[in-house]
Amino acid sequence: MRPEDAAEVRVQGRELLAAVEDSLRLSELSFAVEAGGELLALGGVAPGPAATALGPREYDLVWLLTTNAVPRHKGAFWRESLRVVTGLLRAYPVLLAHVDARYDAALRWAERLGGLVCPAVPWGASGELFHPVVWRA
Repeated sequence: MRPEDAAEVRVQGRELLAAVEDSLRLSELSFAVEAGGELLALGGVAPGPAATALGPREYDLVWLLTTNAVPRHKGAFWRESLRVVTGLLRAYPVLLAHVDARYDAALRWAERLGGLVCPAVPWGASGELFHPVVWRA
């Protein structure tokens, strides 16, 4: 896992392996991104708040954890990111992620992929600042 991703997990009060296992277990859909025989990322979509009598659930939660191999495969990572986000938005019309406010590269990536980066808010176990990021189909 890239150091920035690991830091993002740790400020939420989570151990790395447990965070990956829990995220995979809670996801309705999970995926891996590979290039050149190397794992670049694991991600998934977990259900957002349940539907109510007023309507279906409003959004689903998307997550992605990257590896140190991403810088060696920037082009492939970008192409796969576009493909994955486009595909996810067909099945999940509104996706929400929380990105550590200190993780500039992830925020730029999310925005470049069409995500709306909202103002940072305290989030997680330690109350660190995270930007909600929203993608809409």
